[in-house]
Amino acid sequence: MKINVLLIENSGSDFYKSRSKFAIYLKENGYNVIVLIPHDGYFQKITDLGLIVFEYHLTRNKKLFSNIYQIHLVLKNLFKKHEVNIVHSFRFLPNFINVTLNLFSKRNVIIHVTGLGIAYSSENIKYKIYKKISNFVYFFLIIFSKKVIVQNHEDLNDLLFLSNMKKKFVLVKGSGVDTDYFNSIHVDISKIKVDLNIESDEIIFTCVTRLIWEKGIKELVNAFIKINKIHSKTRLLVIGDFDASNPRSVSEEFVNYANRISRINFMGNRNDVRNILAITNGFIYPSYYREGIPRSILEALSMGIPIITTNMPGCKLTVIPNSNGFLIPPKSEDSIINAIEQFILLPNQFESMKMSSRLLALNEFSNHIIYEQILQVYIDL
Repeated sequence: MKINVLLIENSGSDFYKSRSKFAIYLKENGYNVIVLIPHDGYFQKITDLGLIVFEYHLTRNKKLFSNIYQIHLVLKNLFKKHEVNIVHSFRFLPNFINVTLNLFSKRNVIIHVTGLGIAYSSENIKYKIYKKISNFVYFFLIIFSKKVIVQNHEDLNDLLFLSNMKKKFVLVKGSGVDTDYFNSIHVDISKIKVDLNIESDEIIFTCVTRLIWEKGIKELVNAFIKINKIHSKTRLLVIGDFDASNPRSVSEEFVNYANRISRINFMGNRNDVRNILAITNGFIYPSYYREGIPRSILEALSMGIPIITTNMPGCKLTVIPNSNGFLIPPKSEDSIINAIEQFILLPNQFESMKMSSRLLALNEFSNHIIYEQILQVYIDL
């Protein structure tokens, strides 16, 4: 008899972009896969992949327990129709829902921590309080979970409250990247530069991220204002949109200001990220947010792009210093500038760094490797 797996996400878009291939992989390995996502326009796209999809209404300005009650009704209907053996959730709210609604069931509960977020990044007193509350909640979630998947050692250490919990934890580095799709051989670089009105001799640096301040957006823009005064052929492309539900979202005023500066372009959400990456010389991700392992960096690695990112949990796993890129301290405009200048002044490094990035993606972060590791978690239950 086939095992039924329920995958829960807090974003249909994120599920479609970063979990759907994993769901298909599970089907190919003999599992029945059911998906639970918010009602946000991705129901049909995910259904078209041959997956069973249920939706819930997630209202961000509602109280937590009001949302949980609505999701409980959906899950009650889901469990009536399908006997679920494994419930695997991603991110904080789905993890909370997964544990609390399966406290008295015999289902195998797996929570997947994809980063600890701002509460574990900031020394602000408010976020220190949030961290203490989060620690209490995570302790509860871990106690009542069968397995806990984390993406880097720092998250594991921060959540390992008791030594006898260790057997519950599994380290899986990232969510995987499709190294076949994210491969520069598929792309006509000259045509893309013409389409985007980019000169052939420009040096392109790209950042793909949600627009919240803790991703280092202000420091990145300020660094490029300075670097363009010295190296006029550098251009910064930022792909990503505002996070309206997040109080730390970058303001429209700041983005409009940045877009008025020559050779800085905030491009919003794009469906052609692979094309943008194909024309990119260096990928910059100056985050001081507690990431798992950022998917955008993994995509850049797979495209064979040298990386500049911060020496932060998750981020630092994507760089072998001076081999495929540079690690810099967080919140440092000068460090961004210095790393960019190393790229520009040492062009002979480009080819070897590109090859090192591609090999790192293939050897450590490819879908094939990551999916096998998660599948083994299921097998070991």
